[in-house]
Amino acid sequence: MRLPGYMSRMPKPPEDSHLEQIVRLISESKKPVLYVGGGCLNSSEELCRFVELTGIPVASTLMGLGSYPCTDELSLHMLGIHGTVYANYSVEHIDLLLAFGVRFDDRVTGKLEAFGRRAKIVHIDIDSAEIGKNKTPHVSVCGDVKLVLQGMNKVLENRGKELKLDFGELRDG
Repeated sequence: MRLPGYMSRMPKPPEDSHLEQIVRLISESKKPVLYVGGGCLNSSEELCRFVELTGIPVASTLMGLGSYPCTDELSLHMLGIHGTVYANYSVEHIDLLLAFGVRFDDRVTGKLEAFGRRAKIVHIDIDSAEIGKNKTPHVSVCGDVKLVLQGMNKVLENRGKELKLDFGELRDG
């Protein structure tokens, strides 16, 4: 159906340049953390593959619970006032925050200036109003997290062993 004045807002695939930029930031990072929210719920398979390829620990919001298995060794469980101490502590010492499908809600971030203050931020969200609203990202992609993860997984898989990631230092100490 065609309606005058209506613009389709169907998610578009992410630009390759954004995907390459994000993968470059990951490869340069020593202490990254994934911060996943409700926008990841329909992309669990892609998120699990991304974590398998990168080894990056995953912290979740309340709305993001279920998008990544909390029984996995890379799960930091929940962030924020209802979260775990170690999930909250991990965000203080990171150099890259991969924020997928999140709003940077104050129940998660607490004092915004202190949340991930030393980290470069990658923010992926389908709602353009959320990107940069509370925290300014270094790289942002307005799109469906599922499509972005599919694209990043493809880039990572094509690189093969060229991108050898080990974030054991973050997990072990």
